[in-house]
Amino acid sequence: YETLSGIGYQAALTEAVFDCLFENFGVNVECFASPFNCRYDTFCSLFLDTDKQFGSLGSFFNFYPKSGSFEANPPFVEDVMEKMAIHINNLLINTNESLLFVVVIPAWTDTPAWDILNKSKFLQRFFHIQKVDHGYCVGDQHSNQKRYLPATFNTGVFILQNDAACLKYPCNEKKISKLKLNESNELEETIPTINSEPTINVDIEKVRINSIERNEQQKENFEDQDQNSNNSTSGSLNSEQSHQLNQQKQHSNNNNNN
Repeated sequence: YETLSGIGYQAALTEAVFDCLFENFGVNVECFASPFNCRYDTFCSLFLDTDKQFGSLGSFFNFYPKSGSFEANPPFVEDVMEKMAIHINNLLINTNESLLFVVVIPAWTDTPAWDILNKSKFLQRFFHIQKVDHGYCVGDQHSNQKRYLPATFNTGVFILQNDAACLKYPCNEKKISKLKLNESNELEETIPTINSEPTINVDIEKVRINSIERNEQQKENFEDQDQNSNNSTSGSLNSEQSHQLNQQKQHSNNNNNN
């Protein structure tokens, strides 16, 4: 997953929002997730072969549910979002059972996906969320010390339902208010988390002076070692020279005696 153009494409909704969707709309499946960032036990993901053991149903585009409630927060790639919007519309057309999708995408109003969702006959509710009012779980939350990141775009939330889902999960103002409130409440927890890493105050000048002093001390130590080595070598040579002179004197005296 780390090779898929960065972790930004794998950011997820926050826990409070997922819980609100479950409690108010019965949402319990994510259309775009991975074993690393899923909230629900069942989800769609790109790699069925490796993710199946963790609850994956495979690619959303190979998934054809007839009923259920789903959350769709796709990678923010225009082609992917357009393909998702078409697939959701077709799924809603081809069933009479209760089927519901909560779609979360950036507020790129000039994209085909936005146009398809906005014009869908199954659209029951829509609302904007300003980027300063919400955030996401990071895509690599399994290895990242930061759990949340602020939104970089305004967001559009589309709730699409067929008639059976409208009866089962009425999309009233009370439920929408709860969803918006959870976005705001989660933000209050999100921002401190992002900025909560401890700050280490470092006196750069003090570090620089200490470094210079250490270097000077090391230099002095090396010089002392070199001097001691030279003295030791010089002492050895003087001793050897004295020995040779003594031998020469002794040899000369022997010759004189002879």
